[in-house]
Amino acid sequence: MTSAVSHSSILAQQPGPSAVSAALWQLGNVNGRPALRLGKRWLALDEVYSYSVEKVSERDNEGLLFNFALFGLLACAFVIPVLHEVMEPKFLIAAGLLGAIALMSLSEVIFAKKIEYFQLDFTMRNGEAISFTSSNANDVAAIMKTIQRLDRG
Repeated sequence: MTSAVSHSSILAQQPGPSAVSAALWQLGNVNGRPALRLGKRWLALDEVYSYSVEKVSERDNEGLLFNFALFGLLACAFVIPVLHEVMEPKFLIAAGLLGAIALMSLSEVIFAKKIEYFQLDFTMRNGEAISFTSSNANDVAAIMKTIQRLDRG
């Protein structure tokens, strides 16, 4: 079994898994061979060709940017006719409300937190790729520690 990434740099000295996350994975035996259960799937560890772990950090802004653009355009659709005296000034109330919603969407884009999770990728000897994703660094560290212990032993 080969490892593609230095695991110690990404998951430095993490304690064991939490009680909730332990239900997501388990070490056991399948047909007398050591195996790892990830979710509903059992992986025979002697069939694993390589594995790697990656910390993924991303921000999900597309929907918020769409809201900003949509409500900003709707606000302009009320402001422009009022400025050209096509509509009465009372329609500026709607423009103000729509503009406020647009500004709230923009503020959420600016202050949105990054979503961080760990992705553990396995390549099996038959070429199949299997991924396990968890937001809990302790969970992934415990899986890696278990695999490395079995790999050495």
